[in-house]
Amino acid sequence: MAISKKMKSAFFCTQCGAEHGKWQGQCKECNEWNTLAEEKVAVSKSKRVQITESEIKKITDIEVSSKIGYKSGINEFDRVLGGHLLPGMTILLGGEPGIGKSTLILQAAESYSSLGLNVLYVTGEESLSQLKIRSNRLA
Repeated sequence: MAISKKMKSAFFCTQCGAEHGKWQGQCKECNEWNTLAEEKVAVSKSKRVQITESEIKKITDIEVSSKIGYKSGINEFDRVLGGHLLPGMTILLGGEPGIGKSTLILQAAESYSSLGLNVLYVTGEESLSQLKIRSNRLA
């Protein structure tokens, strides 16, 4: 038995890759006219996630790993991370649309990957097309 996925239409700018919920004449991100192309995207239902309990510890009882971490080579980014990316660290990056969040993360991901680290880029805002266009632009 085949599982069918619900599909919806989304509109992506062919210039900058920005996603729009409906067609419009001008892209809200790059302000180019008549650049939106329709694509069908799968809509997935969210699944329940089981949360496991963590051990409660006093701060004084927590052992610090001797591992120094990884520098991206992007000075301001490394400074915001406390000097380096630590194993197991989770980062939530926020800001206004178009200020360069995705570009910064792609550059950092490339830098970490050149250190031999495995990098997984997870996004809830971009389509694969947007990610590919930005990646190509950054070479």
